[in-house]
Amino acid sequence: MKKTRFIPVLLAFVMLITSTLTPYKETKAADKATLTVGNAEGNPGESVTVTISIADNPGIMAVDLPVVYDTSVMACTKITDSKLLQCAQMPGKVNVEPWEIKLHDSPVYLYWDQNELATDELMEQYDYDLDIIKPLLNCSEDGTLATLTFTIAETANPGTYEIAINDKLSKFAFYDADMTDLDYICVSGTITVLGDIHEHTYGEATYTWSEDNKTCTATVTCTDTDCPVEEGRTISETVETVEEASVITCEEAGYITYTAIFENTDFFETKTKTVPGEAALGHEYGQAVYVWSADYSTCTATVTCERFDCDSAITETVNSTSVIKTPAKCGVAGTHTYTATFTNTEYFAARSKDVDDIPALTHNYGTPVYTWSSDNSTCTATATCTNGDCGDVVTETVDSEAATTAPTCETSGYTTYTAAFENDLFEAQTKTIPGA
Repeated sequence: MKKTRFIPVLLAFVMLITSTLTPYKETKAADKATLTVGNAEGNPGESVTVTISIADNPGIMAVDLPVVYDTSVMACTKITDSKLLQCAQMPGKVNVEPWEIKLHDSPVYLYWDQNELATDELMEQYDYDLDIIKPLLNCSEDGTLATLTFTIAETANPGTYEIAINDKLSKFAFYDADMTDLDYICVSGTITVLGDIHEHTYGEATYTWSEDNKTCTATVTCTDTDCPVEEGRTISETVETVEEASVITCEEAGYITYTAIFENTDFFETKTKTVPGEAALGHEYGQAVYVWSADYSTCTATVTCERFDCDSAITETVNSTSVIKTPAKCGVAGTHTYTATFTNTEYFAARSKDVDDIPALTHNYGTPVYTWSSDNSTCTATATCTNGDCGDVVTETVDSEAATTAPTCETSGYTTYTAAFENDLFEAQTKTIPGA
């Protein structure tokens, strides 16, 4: 509250002239005054009174006291002026009694300004002598300034609630007729609400996630339908969530986990919510690899995913079919063509492989032919391979040995020629030629 000036213009003029005779003091050097709020107790629904009093009063002219209280528990319904100070006021109004207040107003302002006592009559009575007039405008008595009546709410929870003078508000004022701020001490009072303390019975907590899951609100509510206490009936806490995205793999889609961690662990537990993230990547298979068994009777095809940290593979093993591409010949192996046909045509193509795995034929020589020279001194053996169109010929010519048998009286003489071969294909041959 701004300090007021004395209303009469003449008094203001005299103060200006005499101000050099009376130095201005910011604070009185006297002991501090004590402004005390009293105490009271009562049951819900009852009315109680609390006094506002002053002690060690150094002499005050104007006081503006903002009184604050918990409007959810009580309401100030009446203010009674003790008349210790005169000129109770409301802003813009003079000599108001009782004060005009509204239910649940906090703060309630108590305002006295005895400057209003400086009437023209008083000024003329003392011939405008400020040394006489100023003390008349100050009140130095101790006692009750006012009595406040509070009505306790029917739903008030038992407990003790503070009633205080808030000297931090800009309207607070406490000064004398010299317009000097005075030292003071404010002592708060209390109103104690009697009765048994109502214990809320809370149901299961509910958890509500924001649309973007960035926050989560947890709520518990008293389940007592006749709960008389508004305070604490519902407990709620909203927290920001912690977001964690999973790793997206070839086969598994990603997801996002939101975690809500609450400070009020008496009622709320940590909650998580998982929502779908990005789609699975899908495998990225490389070129197929084909592996034949040792005997080429089967073929195994494999494709492997080339993405990092993915070991997925698709495998198919099939039995092969074979046809003779080139028959075997004497001394030359034949060739099979093996073919593997896969059912998974998306990844695997039919494969063919030529393998020289038909054993080469050995010569199969027919019956040897033996030819003697005209004089039977040599014999030539010839064998020809009978395998297909091989036609391979083995020939060996050896000298014969002659053995002559002389004639007798009864038999003619003859000569026997013998040919012995080294090649096992051929047998020793003999030829007899009659003699004379």
